[in-house]
Amino acid sequence: MVQKSTFRKIGIAILALVVALVAVQLGFNYYLYKRIPQLVSTNTDYQVSYKNLDVGVLTGRIKASDVEIRTKSPDNPNVLRVEGTIDSMNVSQIGLIDAVLRNDLNAANITLHRATLLLRLNKPLEKQQGKKRKPARFSKIALVDSNIKVLRDDASDMVAIEELNLELYNLQLSEKDVEDKLPIAFDRYSISGKKFSFLTDSKYRITIDEITSKAKNMVLKNFHLKSEIPFLKYKARYPTSQNYFSFSIPHFEFQELLLKDRRIALENVLLENPSLKVHSTGAQRSKNTSPFLFDINLKNLDVKNAKVDFFTPKGVKIANAGSLDVNISELELNQESQKGNLPIDYKDFRIEGSQVQYATSTQSLSAAAMEFTPAQLLLRSPTYKSTSGSRADLQAQEVLLTFKSFLGNKEDFDLEGTNLGVKGLRGKIQLDKSNAQSKAYKPIAARLSQVQINAPALTVVNSQGKTFDFKNIDIRGNGIDLSQPSQRGVLPFKYGQSQLSFSSLRTVLDRNYTLSLGSTRMDGNLLASQKIQLLPRRSRAAFVASLPKEKDLYSLSLDRLQVNGIMDLWENRKVWNIEKVTLTGLRASIFRSKVPPDDTQHKPLYSALLRSIKQPLTIGSLSIGNSHLTYEEDTRKSEGPGKLVFGAFNLEASNVHTAHRKSGTQIPIEINARFMDVSPIDIKWNLDTGSPTDQFSISGNIWSLPAASLNAFVEPYLKIQTTGQINHIRFNYTGNQKLLSGNFAMKHKDLKVSILNQEGDKNKLLSAAANLLVKSNSGSFPATVTVENVERDPTKSFFNFFWLGMQEGLKKTLIGANADKTQQRVESTLNKTKEISENIKEIRTGSSPADSAQSPSKKGLFKIRRKQ
Repeated sequence: MVQKSTFRKIGIAILALVVALVAVQLGFNYYLYKRIPQLVSTNTDYQVSYKNLDVGVLTGRIKASDVEIRTKSPDNPNVLRVEGTIDSMNVSQIGLIDAVLRNDLNAANITLHRATLLLRLNKPLEKQQGKKRKPARFSKIALVDSNIKVLRDDASDMVAIEELNLELYNLQLSEKDVEDKLPIAFDRYSISGKKFSFLTDSKYRITIDEITSKAKNMVLKNFHLKSEIPFLKYKARYPTSQNYFSFSIPHFEFQELLLKDRRIALENVLLENPSLKVHSTGAQRSKNTSPFLFDINLKNLDVKNAKVDFFTPKGVKIANAGSLDVNISELELNQESQKGNLPIDYKDFRIEGSQVQYATSTQSLSAAAMEFTPAQLLLRSPTYKSTSGSRADLQAQEVLLTFKSFLGNKEDFDLEGTNLGVKGLRGKIQLDKSNAQSKAYKPIAARLSQVQINAPALTVVNSQGKTFDFKNIDIRGNGIDLSQPSQRGVLPFKYGQSQLSFSSLRTVLDRNYTLSLGSTRMDGNLLASQKIQLLPRRSRAAFVASLPKEKDLYSLSLDRLQVNGIMDLWENRKVWNIEKVTLTGLRASIFRSKVPPDDTQHKPLYSALLRSIKQPLTIGSLSIGNSHLTYEEDTRKSEGPGKLVFGAFNLEASNVHTAHRKSGTQIPIEINARFMDVSPIDIKWNLDTGSPTDQFSISGNIWSLPAASLNAFVEPYLKIQTTGQINHIRFNYTGNQKLLSGNFAMKHKDLKVSILNQEGDKNKLLSAAANLLVKSNSGSFPATVTVENVERDPTKSFFNFFWLGMQEGLKKTLIGANADKTQQRVESTLNKTKEISENIKEIRTGSSPADSAQSPSKKGLFKIRRKQ
């Protein structure tokens, strides 16, 4: 009985407790149902109403349906304005006592179903007066199928989204300034929604058609960023803003969103087919730009098939990329990164693109493809055009920059250790006609370790309009410092060693000549070139017809040219010292017609000509070997040109120099050749550039010269043939700019002259008369004759002066000491003999002397005109 009574009492007590609890619950529910709206209205800035309310006193759970919330003072900017309806709301583990008595809202979970809310932010605390409110904390907050719109404190649009499904874990809300720190923070999230819109302070609107997330992965469909203000009005409203943007991303995906204080972090960011348009406003960067407040971190940023366009303030497109793929392993954007020229920090990146272009009103750069990493920048099939200043129209197979440490010093864009390579360069460069040296060089903060440029075909037009066509150029250089202007060279920047080579060069020098070079190499100590040609562009007849006065026509070819010790080709040196110049296989043809009038211009001797060149230049040794020289000359009556030939021509000269010198002014020259391709000839010639009167000496020998070998020159020119043998000619002359003197000796045998008629046959009578007074044999020991005071014609060249001395020696040797008188008697006899011969011819033909004009007399035998 006792036990039954005890159990009955316990059961009754428990039942009573349960009934009491139920009664308390029902009573508390009834109390809160009636009291909460009043408490909220009394203790907060809001009015709340609902249809149903269920409160768990012990569990801290609240469930309400058909909730409506209004702000009592909607126009008060210091109060967060909330208006709208909620179909149902579930709150669990809420601290009811803290919420009611201490105004401290903390809850584990809040879920709102089909909420339609309008929020207007209150003024940030810095703009308010009064006590700081405590932040709200929630373990989890969820919105299901809701529509939310958020306004700024000035009632302008900020955020809007429809059909929002959102779950946020460990959410914290504060009243910190949204322009200072983020007003929201959370650990995990899940979100989906449509028609998202966000308007920034600078009137850029971000819209997203659809947002979805699953397992920390968020996907945004049709992301757009576009200004609400037209471009011109935007420039006027934001005069310090440098750019005007438009950005769209059809597919935007990322993981691990983190928002905390100023930090925004994303991982595995994927942008597919984005399009970016940037209009420059033309504004200068303000020195008082507000600091960048946020710390943005993106890990593994991947951009696929991006299209980018840049425009000038006038709307002209200056740069674009048809397709860009970008991958950056980690990107940081914060206050520290903003201090450099490149406003980001990164760990690694790779950028690939196609149809990349940059253009201004005067120049353009494009590439079919681009690859950019911290190790290199590669442009495939690039083109460059410039239409102002020095003009260019260039194409290349590729341009490659390889970096030792890309942007090691961000503020200076330091490219030290960088190599530049250009392959397959083709096109045309036209240098500016203005004086490029007068323009100030603007240094670029970059240093290049090595440069190599390969150009299969390149045309360069210099500032005077001359065109140079290069084939297979190879340019190499090192130690190039674009940050330091050069004080010593043609190039405006500092540089180390350089090399230039090409397979061929052709240029039109003027209306008469073209110049071409074969394989050529130039570096700091060597210039070597093969197959050099200077060729006339017109025929001899056309050239002569164009001359107002006599002038030589040259045709030159050279197998090889080598210059040693030229030092720096691009250096502006006060004194040039060249060790040796070697010309091998020179073939020179010089043609002169005596049909045009004589050139009566004063012609300086070679020593005076060298002295007149202001740029000091010294060639230690000049060598010409294995060469062949031909001189041809014709007159109005000659049948073809007369010809002089110097075969197997070799020349050695030393101390060849220009400009004035106080000492070391002697230039010794030695020559040996085969005169008329037959007879050995050797000459020693000495010039003195320090002599005011241009003193010189010249001596030499001619051996074993068949007289018949001279017929190639005298027969078409003078209608004369010679026979016999000249065994030896020896001459030794000294002179100056006015007179020549010296001695001459010739050993000869059976020397005869045959004068030809117009048909080319020998005129026996005239020939016999010409040989009457010519000494045909010199004997075994010929006498040396003295040549004195031969006067120079200042309108003729040195070689004409030299020939006058040789002619004087020949006359005294062949005719005698009284050569001038003897020559007059010979000429008189020839003229009389000629008249008798013509009279006999007239009697035979029956013609009268009056029937034909008198023919001019022949030139004297030894008055052969020589090259000027």
